[in-house]
Amino acid sequence: MTSYDAAQLAESEQGWYFFDAAWKNWRVMFSNISGNSILDLGCGSGIGLSLAKVFRPHLSVTGVEMDSGYAKTWESRGINVVEDDIFNLSFPDQSFDTVWSSHVIEHLIEPKQMIAESIRVARHRVIHSVPVGNVDDKNMGTPHIEIYNRINFSKLFSDFDYKLSIFYVEDAYMSSFVAVVEK
Repeated sequence: MTSYDAAQLAESEQGWYFFDAAWKNWRVMFSNISGNSILDLGCGSGIGLSLAKVFRPHLSVTGVEMDSGYAKTWESRGINVVEDDIFNLSFPDQSFDTVWSSHVIEHLIEPKQMIAESIRVARHRVIHSVPVGNVDDKNMGTPHIEIYNRINFSKLFSDFDYKLSIFYVEDAYMSSFVAVVEK
């Protein structure tokens, strides 16, 4: 698995304010939330969860990150983030209504293991997004391990017997695929 350090996350977050791609992707994910609790796997600075709380203040939001380099930011945003292993989460089965990740899977050697864990801890819905195609020239962090197209992204979910919808989020800068798994 590759990861970003705190400086790279800060630089990446600045992209939220300048590129429509992040906003478009987030809106598709946000519009597919089911229930009142969200777990964000690989939440980074927590900007996605923070925005969710702005638009739905009643949501209970939790993030998972590998280290606490953004602890002050998480605290200032009022979001709960825990250090945990996304391949072996410490949460009980069906702990969260919706589990999501945004632009994390392409950094993982074993993405199906993370997807299985996200399905295990979700009660209703799982949402994962990845960039479309080779976007390493636009990536401000570590290189992507896998480059996704509609076929290989869909195959990630083929072992799971749930309803799957794939959305294409088009953007001139960076398009994304968003998978929604309905339990």
